[in-house]
Order: sequence, then C-alpha cells, then structure tokens
Amino acid sequence: MDPLDRRQHHRVEEELQAILVGVPRGTAMRGARVRDLSEGGACIELDGPLPIGAETYVGFFLKDASRPLVAVARVVWSRVEGRRHVMGVQFATEGAGQRLAISRLGEYLEARRLELVVSAN
Repeated sequence: MDPLDRRQHHRVEEELQAILVGVPRGTAMRGARVRDLSEGGACIELDGPLPIGAETYVGFFLKDASRPLVAVARVVWSRVEGRRHVMGVQFATEGAGQRLAISRLGEYLEARRLELVVSAN
C-alpha cells in the first residue's frame, strides 16, 4: 500500500456515468464520469471545474440498479487533465437518507469486489 495514500476505504476502479445536481451558481445538472468509487468518496471527471469545498448532489448510475444512487458530496481536490477536470469528492455522513445511500453503495461495492475475486480465479 502506498504510504501517501490516506484513503480510509477500499476503492473499486469502475467507470460509471453520473450526474451532478445543485452545483455552484444554480441547480443545473452536469454529466460526469466516475473513475473509481468507495464508501467514502469518488474520483469524478467533468467538463468544467468545481471549486474545492463545493457541495453537490451526485447521482451514480450503478450497474445493477434501475435508479441512480444519490449522495451529498464535497469536493476535496481538483486538477486538470487535458480537456477534462478531475476531482475527488468525499461523501457526507450526516442524515438518515445519506447513511442509507452510503449503505446501499457499500453493498454494491462489496458485490463488485466479490465478482472481481471470482473472475480472477
């Protein structure tokens, strides 16, 4: 494990479609792509930056669900990669709805980890 990696949760590298709602300067929706995901946060690509500290609702389109999982997230880092803006978001932990969303995300991630283990053997 990389000693500089301060993540508290195991991440699954999985590309998912996402939408961000309630971004700064309005409530417009923006398309995004998830690079990796954990119960604590995600790495997301956008066509434009969000400021560090900005809060947004993120809707993830999980592969086994008919509706997106929606969670409140805060931007903790951001950088430019070519024409895309890549940012790390940390999920909020307050509120019953948020805890339920993160619990559902945890179940999904555990199922994906098990699938990867089985397919590797």
